[in-house]
Amino acid sequence: MPEFDYLLFSSKSKSISSSRIHKNKENKRSYSNSLINIYALCLFAVEFYRFNETDDLDNIFYPHIGSKASDLKQVKKDMERICKECGKDALRLIANFVNLKTYIKDSDKKQDSKRRNINKLLKKLSNEYYLILNLAKNLSNQVQHINDKNSYILSPNAYLQSHVKHIKHELNFSDDEKFYYLQDSAFVMICLYVETNEFAWIIKKSNLGFKSLDMPMPILPENIIGYITSTEAYKEQKLYKFIQDINVLIIKDGLVKAIDKDNRTVSFINLKAEIFKLEIFKDRYISFRENDALVIFSPRFFNGNFSQIYADITKIRNKEISYKKSLIKGLLRTLNDSSLLEPKAVYRDLKKANVLVLEKFLSALNSLKNNLSYKSFNASQNNTSRGWLIDDIYGLYTYTHSFCEHKTPKELAEIYFEDIIKQSLNDYLNKHNYPLFAQNIDFEVL
Repeated sequence: MPEFDYLLFSSKSKSISSSRIHKNKENKRSYSNSLINIYALCLFAVEFYRFNETDDLDNIFYPHIGSKASDLKQVKKDMERICKECGKDALRLIANFVNLKTYIKDSDKKQDSKRRNINKLLKKLSNEYYLILNLAKNLSNQVQHINDKNSYILSPNAYLQSHVKHIKHELNFSDDEKFYYLQDSAFVMICLYVETNEFAWIIKKSNLGFKSLDMPMPILPENIIGYITSTEAYKEQKLYKFIQDINVLIIKDGLVKAIDKDNRTVSFINLKAEIFKLEIFKDRYISFRENDALVIFSPRFFNGNFSQIYADITKIRNKEISYKKSLIKGLLRTLNDSSLLEPKAVYRDLKKANVLVLEKFLSALNSLKNNLSYKSFNASQNNTSRGWLIDDIYGLYTYTHSFCEHKTPKELAEIYFEDIIKQSLNDYLNKHNYPLFAQNIDFEVL
């Protein structure tokens, strides 16, 4: 069973600000990484309860904000049924500290303070975001804290549920990979629902479809696009083709921006959990969080080099590849003379030793042939000239990797990625893209 570091769920985690004009007024909200991570842990640790399609969740769980007058007897009857059914399968269905602590390292140390923090986060997810639903009673056989009211189930969302099932049970992912992708899923749900305080629950998928076109067009499985308002046939055709070619998604402040292989963009508004029907979520991708945005790169972005880049980034995040300046000279001394004189061999052998090596280092090595140390060792391969060349190669490594000092694995993965794309993620997000349409596309689910 995997265990995750408690710091992921610490209330000291960085807050993410959300600020945009919404419904003619500026809406400022913030949510923490710890909140995103605890929701991801809920998605990882428990399964979705299967509600009846007739269940009125607005009234069962939130009668004080339900849109209809509550039938209190029916509400109590429905809640009692749900509590009993969840109690029979508590480990699989109920999210509470008792179940979640199993996945948190050293959860028994300072357990009371950790319980209070986890319960606070769970309550926020329930009361402010409606992403989990509070059970009136925990009718399981669990040993609970006295009067513990902090037991929850996942809010049903047909699109999210299908997506989570795909990640956890249908793809050949390690547990670390599953949690990584569920963190992204949690970010998407919080980011796309936080702006409007909308209920996230959708018990049944809507019957989405394209408007009819004059010419035949293939239909996506379970049509992700929905009804697009005020568009002509040619515009829908352009949008359909664009969606097939999405390379990058940027999710921020409740909006979704998509970029294709030609750097053309479409910005979607009112797009919620239906986003998980996009092809980019069907398999592995590479993502980063930058400036309070989630940036997702499809394999097609990398022109055939995705597998190696993905493997390297995964190893960096898992600390299997790391910045090891203190080991460089020792590794260089193990190389034979011919390898020391070949830049690609030096680069390759350091990578084989699981040392973080950037491409800019290889470029610097190629220019080393003009140095006196290289020329001296090439002419006379003795210990003195060999040591001189090793010192110069070491100097180039420290110079090209100086900003890797004291970086976390997540930060090193981003540095590695930026070295590949030859620009910072921030610059990529801010660079000029070419809108496919003059206006944002409004998704209106039928």
